[in-house]
Amino acid sequence: MSKEIIEAEIIASNGTKIKLRGSAEEIKKVADLFVNQKIGDAGQITGNKTLILSDNVFDIEGEKINLVAKDIPGRDMKNRAINTALVYLYGVSKVRKTDEANKKEIRETCKSYGCFDNSNFAAHMKSNKHFLISKGDNIKITKPGLNKAEELIKEINEGKSK
Repeated sequence: MSKEIIEAEIIASNGTKIKLRGSAEEIKKVADLFVNQKIGDAGQITGNKTLILSDNVFDIEGEKINLVAKDIPGRDMKNRAINTALVYLYGVSKVRKTDEANKKEIRETCKSYGCFDNSNFAAHMKSNKHFLISKGDNIKITKPGLNKAEELIKEINEGKSK
């Protein structure tokens, strides 16, 4: 069973915009409240994008994110470490609503997947600036990194990781 989070934007007839993130039921309740409480006229709801935080990939408790995928794709340890960071940071971005996490969290996640190389971890994380940016004690995921993570999650869910 997957937990689906919908992103939507309510645009009132006066041009006021409200961005929402939650289940379809939660968004409908807010839209109904928007109209019923005379806050404004919900002229349109746009941008429904389903973001899947699959139970096959993530175990989420509050703001704590654990990867539970059987395997993370990647042809070698470096690529598996990068892909692990991408998938983990995707979860962070959706649950904590931030695009970065502490390197220690990512190190521990990589260790749990057997793709942590102590001698080369920092170099691996810095090697693909298109997807990941090292910022002091944190690693940030870029927009292209989020897109790549979505591809990886889809691959994991389809059972094609190796």
